Amino acid sequence: MELDEVRRGLLLARDSIRTPVDYFNFQKELAQEIRDIEKRKDEDAKTHKHLLRLIGDSLAWELLDSHAIRELARDRLRPANLSSQGEDFDFVLSVAEKMAKLGGIPIVADVTHLVAVGDVVTVTPNGIHIAECKNRVTPKRPPTGRIARQEQRGAKASAYLTHGFFSESDEKQATAVEIAATQPAHDALRQCIEDASANDSGASVAQLGDRDLLLASWDRGNGPGAALEGLTESLDMQDWEIPVMGGFMDAVTNPSPFAANPYALPIPREQRSALAEGELVLIRFADLAKLQFATKTPIGEELRMSVRKAGGDYQLSMNIAGVDREVSRRFIDSILWGFLPVSGIRETLIRLAEIVNESLRNPSGDLTPAPSPTINTYSSFVYRGSKDASNVVAAGSLDQLSRQGVHIPWEDLAEFNADDSHSLIPMMIFNDGEKLTARIVTEQEVKHFDFPDI
Repeated sequence: MELDEVRRGLLLARDSIRTPVDYFNFQKELAQEIRDIEKRKDEDAKTHKHLLRLIGDSLAWELLDSHAIRELARDRLRPANLSSQGEDFDFVLSVAEKMAKLGGIPIVADVTHLVAVGDVVTVTPNGIHIAECKNRVTPKRPPTGRIARQEQRGAKASAYLTHGFFSESDEKQATAVEIAATQPAHDALRQCIEDASANDSGASVAQLGDRDLLLASWDRGNGPGAALEGLTESLDMQDWEIPVMGGFMDAVTNPSPFAANPYALPIPREQRSALAEGELVLIRFADLAKLQFATKTPIGEELRMSVRKAGGDYQLSMNIAGVDREVSRRFIDSILWGFLPVSGIRETLIRLAEIVNESLRNPSGDLTPAPSPTINTYSSFVYRGSKDASNVVAAGSLDQLSRQGVHIPWEDLAEFNADDSHSLIPMMIFNDGEKLTARIVTEQEVKHFDFPDI
């Protein structure tokens, strides 16, 4: 079977997913396909492997809030080679399967481009669980080195998504603030693609707003770009001040939490496939000057947004109280590759400037009084409970347990630690009838105690 036929078959299977176990089985199939193609080093194999993970990303886009995806994609690296992980990746799959059988929907990070925190991210009605999977028994000492950094990343992501705020130091803080979301122009996208299909030329243009265009072109045998040439020549952009162009194939080649995923778009499956395969071309044209504004607050404070060129690229700059502050390029990216209209992004930027200005009125310049939580998120390590990995043990911090509503018997733990100072106290929690029971095990003794009702 040709590789493009394999991808189309997987996309059909993706669209047939109904249950948590279906999600797991699909990702297991995706993982096996990635493992198989890793044996080849040709360009077709590299493209196939890339698009397989793009299909994996589409599950994350379906299951997670966009803000959660942005946080889980932070500091991402190139996806790991699955074949070289051997039994360690098999253990990851076994953990994902257990999560699915318990009713959660697992996302296996290594079959995606974007998910970079944890090995398995499980979505449940009560929140998200980030699991780092370690194919070994629970250690007796606190994590160090790379494992400690993994623990910190999981804790940071879970705290930020749960509380809307995270602080590593006075200088390095992150606060999530809620701004009414600008919705992608999906209706215009669908219509533009349909119009292009109906036109003899195979191309069409849609206007998303003033100086804000979307072009679609189908491959009619001489390449999808052929129909675009005549169409772009007919566009009148002479009066545009800061014209920019973005082809959606850039989003296919370079997946980003600020760009749409072709396989997750709300368009028919055949169109999603054609978009990922390059048979359907989408291009955005926008005048970034439309993002600029100068406005005043009710008490007369001036807020400005400007666009300037820096290093061959465009950068947004916010001026408040005479001080320029750089604004993330994500807003431009979301226009070019996320199908967000320029007018909507402009309104978002105005609201952002107002929020920053309000925070600066606070003598401390602190945004923490108004963080916006996203979703309850927990993180833990998952270890083998025995040599054959038939059972697993989730090891998390007491802080994580407390946030899940578990009452921690601190006095018992302190007393236990005082008897024989442990740098790490292993504690297992399991269901015993209708209550949670904890078990602490060391070489010297075994101690049991019950948790109060939670």
